[in-house]
Amino acid sequence: MKVGLVVMDENPADALRIVRAADRAGVHSLWTIDYYNRSSLARAAAFAAVSETSIVGTSVTPLFARSPLALASAAADVQAIGGAASYSAWSAARAG
Repeated sequence: MKVGLVVMDENPADALRIVRAADRAGVHSLWTIDYYNRSSLARAAAFAAVSETSIVGTSVTPLFARSPLALASAAADVQAIGGAASYSAWSAARAG
């Protein structure tokens, strides 16, 4: 069985501690979402930077909040930060 974890800690430093511990424990995938005043894309980039084996992605990223180019650029950045062994999964929501 593969286990995934949604990390939504309000404090980014605490979230990264959780991500590192989950990655060491063998959690298959680490997810974040847009909520309150937090960016799922910035957090996914941070998760990718500290994760060694886990898949990193966003659970929900509202498409209406970003242009297609900005979303594609952010996804490419997260992939590059995660390194060659990284795989990023994305889930998006649209208004309407």
